[in-house]
Amino acid sequence: LFPSLEQEGFRRESPTVYVLEGLLYYIPKDGVKALLKALSIIPKSRILLTMIDEELLQCVRTYQATDAKLAKIVGQLSNLWKSSMSDLLEVLGPWSIQNQATTTDEEWVKKLCPGSNVSKGFPKGTENVITLA
Repeated sequence: LFPSLEQEGFRRESPTVYVLEGLLYYIPKDGVKALLKALSIIPKSRILLTMIDEELLQCVRTYQATDAKLAKIVGQLSNLWKSSMSDLLEVLGPWSIQNQATTTDEEWVKKLCPGSNVSKGFPKGTENVITLA
């Protein structure tokens, strides 16, 4: 990764902001760990990322179809989503969370996870927007 970036002018000694929005939950936990480790070689860098909540991931994996259109989307997501916030917390390595905010698509989650904590006031949110340093 870095040799290719360096050919384009990237400098390892310069603090860098990596934007991994909408990416990490498609990568298995071991891949997330390897990526975070690789990115940690640049001192004073930051990572901006989004990660789905564990409860949402479980809802997607166990969803019982009641709506054909939603069932198709959920079926695709259950095959694509590989990791969640709890996986990220296990593989942070040298990184620490500096900021975190959550967002929720309330209507979508209520259909997907009826009766779950995610759909009752959204205490954790479904997508976590995080800054690592």
